[in-house]
Amino acid sequence: MTTTTQKSIQTVTKQAVHCPNCGALAERWHYSDRTQTECGVCDYLMVTCPQTGNVIEAQAPGLYASKLQSVKSVVFDVK
Repeated sequence: MTTTTQKSIQTVTKQAVHCPNCGALAERWHYSDRTQTECGVCDYLMVTCPQTGNVIEAQAPGLYASKLQSVKSVVFDVK
């Protein structure tokens, strides 16, 4: 008796967006079962269902003045 397994091929799309938390460039990944937005600057994370828009997981740490200034210098080239 042989057992066969099927692997579905999942299409993944990567999009560059601005982080809604700090404004730096972030990545939005579109999977068939979820949409995931990640920011490496402020550690923002939002995972939503693409069909319903419901939030599956979220993490949005607060920004401190010193951190915000460093983000501004990167995003807006402010010294």
